[in-house]
Amino acid sequence: MKTGLNKGKKYRSYKRLSEEQKNMIFKMFEEKTELRKIARILGVELRTVQYHLEKKIKERKFDLTKSI
Repeated sequence: MKTGLNKGKKYRSYKRLSEEQKNMIFKMFEEKTELRKIARILGVELRTVQYHLEKKIKERKFDLTKSI
């Protein structure tokens, strides 16, 4: 019997991406791999890939114009 506020609801457990996974995102992005394909290869949500690319761009550690 389940008890508590989350009764009957399913939640995913989250884990952080490793540095290797993050670097794979950036490398595949530079190789012009579609974001959906990157997500599928790494087994993560599309939004996770988008988040890490946006974060890297905001930190100015990644030049978006190179991969266009």
